[in-house]
Amino acid sequence: MEHQLSVDPAAAVTALLPCYWLYDEIADYWKDQTSPVPVYQAFFDSYQTVGFDTSTQQLIGLVNELAANSSETVKQQMITAFLRSSSYELGFWQMAYTHQTWADLADN
Repeated sequence: MEHQLSVDPAAAVTALLPCYWLYDEIADYWKDQTSPVPVYQAFFDSYQTVGFDTSTQQLIGLVNELAANSSETVKQQMITAFLRSSSYELGFWQMAYTHQTWADLADN
C-alpha cells in the first residue's frame, strides 16, 4: 500500500479493491451456509452485512470514477495495482489452504 501511495493515490485506492471485492463475493457465495467453527461463522457474519456490500459497491464506483478521470499512465498504474493486489490475495488464501506460515516463505 505504501508503494502504491508513492505511485499515485488512484493506484492506492485501486489496490484496496481486490480485498473488498473478494470478501464480498465470498460472503455472498456462503450466505446460506453456516459453519460449525465459530471463528469462521464470525468471519462470514462480519462480511454478510448490507453495509459491507454497500461499501464494496462504493469502492468499485470510486475506482471506476478515478479511472474515467485519469491519464492512460495512471490507468495502467491502477491496473498494475489491482493485479498485484489480487495476486497477494490469492497468495494469502493459498497459504491458508496449504497451512503455510510466513516463516515457511522465508525458508524458500
